[in-house]
Amino acid sequence: MKNKAFVDTNIMVYLYSGDEPIKRGLAIKTMEQFECCISIQVLNEFAAVFLRKFRIPAAKVLDAINEITEHVAILPIDENTVRKALLITERHGFSYYDSMIIAAALEGGCGILLSEDMQHGQLVDERLTIRSVFISSD
Repeated sequence: MKNKAFVDTNIMVYLYSGDEPIKRGLAIKTMEQFECCISIQVLNEFAAVFLRKFRIPAAKVLDAINEITEHVAILPIDENTVRKALLITERHGFSYYDSMIIAAALEGGCGILLSEDMQHGQLVDERLTIRSVFISSD
């Protein structure tokens, strides 16, 4: 059985944007190693990026969302996730939205958080390791 990994929004964007084919390939290769999860927050951020930054029509964004939800587990976010995120923000200094990602990953039982913009190798709450898919882990 594969280990569980939470995938941050930036990695999902690389999978669909086509702007960075090398990063897209590395993201795909890395994600194949794990049982991947995201939260509703990731879906929302993904949709916002493609609607606003890439100016992709909503129907095409919906197609991508449908494809994503067929391949990754969607973890819930509730009031306990918000509480945990606030504690993570206070304890570790992450932004609130990054803390929401981390809290959802922890609540979902993930051991890895795949991200580009958080500190590679950082261990959060002794259970979640942040890993950049773009840094070799030899």
